[in-house]
Amino acid sequence: MAGETVFLGSPSSFGAIIFAKQTLTASASGASIPGIEKYTSAIFQLEVGTVTGTTPTLDVYVQTFLPDNTTWEDIVHFTQVTSSTSHQLAWFVSGAATLAAVQTEGLSAGTIRAFGLGNSIRVRCVVAGTSPSFGNTVVYASFFE
Repeated sequence: MAGETVFLGSPSSFGAIIFAKQTLTASASGASIPGIEKYTSAIFQLEVGTVTGTTPTLDVYVQTFLPDNTTWEDIVHFTQVTSSTSHQLAWFVSGAATLAAVQTEGLSAGTIRAFGLGNSIRVRCVVAGTSPSFGNTVVYASFFE
């Protein structure tokens, strides 16, 4: 589940696959994607193909690594996926200062936090249900200065 960097042609932006295409049957985290500290905004795109199982759910979080070098903080929680052919976008722009509790897999579905991207991000996928399967799951990102 490593990230794959794909440059877009401008030195002030890049695109990457931050969670490789795969079939998810259990919760998983993608590899840490370092080196994004110079970027202030991003577009995240989630695609999920075939969904099977009894009451399957998939929660996909984009998280940033906090300065304590231990804790992952939610910055995006896509709307929960429960059926086939889900395609979602999240526009992330660092915004106003906030004081809030750390959210690790606790951010409400369909939510984006006004929080810095940090220097590393990852994708965390939480799978639930009876015999759930989420085919061809992939998360793309484009980062901008």
